[in-house]
Amino acid sequence: MLKTAPAAAAALLALTACTGTGPGTDEEASPASGYAEGTPEGSGEPEAAEFPEQTPAEAVGTVSEERKEPEPIVLSGSGDKVVTLDSPLEEPGIAEVEHTGGANFAVWSVDDAGGQIDLHVNVIGSYEGTVAHGLHGRQDIAAFEVTADGPWEMRLLPFEGAREWSDPEAEGTGDDVLRLTEPSEGLESVSMTHSGSGNFAVWSHGGSFPDLLANEIGSYEGESLLPGGTELVVVEADGAWTLSRE
Repeated sequence: MLKTAPAAAAALLALTACTGTGPGTDEEASPASGYAEGTPEGSGEPEAAEFPEQTPAEAVGTVSEERKEPEPIVLSGSGDKVVTLDSPLEEPGIAEVEHTGGANFAVWSVDDAGGQIDLHVNVIGSYEGTVAHGLHGRQDIAAFEVTADGPWEMRLLPFEGAREWSDPEAEGTGDDVLRLTEPSEGLESVSMTHSGSGNFAVWSHGGSFPDLLANEIGSYEGESLLPGGTELVVVEADGAWTLSRE
């Protein structure tokens, strides 16, 4: 038997309530915020950098979901350039830097008043390395000043884009930034070696204050305490190096 019009309307209303397709049920998803670039550094005594808290994967989705890689800000050119950023870097981060040439290559961060903040790279000839910026709480970075005689490229990333240090030993060549998968705790030491002729320096960040673990010219072999709460280790080197946590 065919339903009467009122009965059909009631059935349609019941179906709409079950499926949630009635008016007012659609919501627009809020877009995820992107990389809000780095906090530069402070004068006087160095201050500990504040690292963004990481939300566990279970809180934002299923464990099987892949972690989304941060999108870099890419700057490139050839020869001497002053590159102004679309918006200042307001949080610490890293810069992956490459240069091909035979003369001096230098990279300065610059504030919005045109003042130089930090000298991140200063070498002769070609260069490939990763450096940190904004670790000491000074001015926001508004631009980078590059001195070069050949093509160069910089990729700016938050610290989530730094190389993970998950195994007991890490190794590399030249400048690098390592992110610990878990902050250090308790009595822990790090053994360090370096084969090179220039300055070898190792800084730990994430505890109360930055700590200089090694600072030597040329080849080096030694051991230092790894401060509790260390989340990031910055290596300055011109040769091959190893770091071993014990």
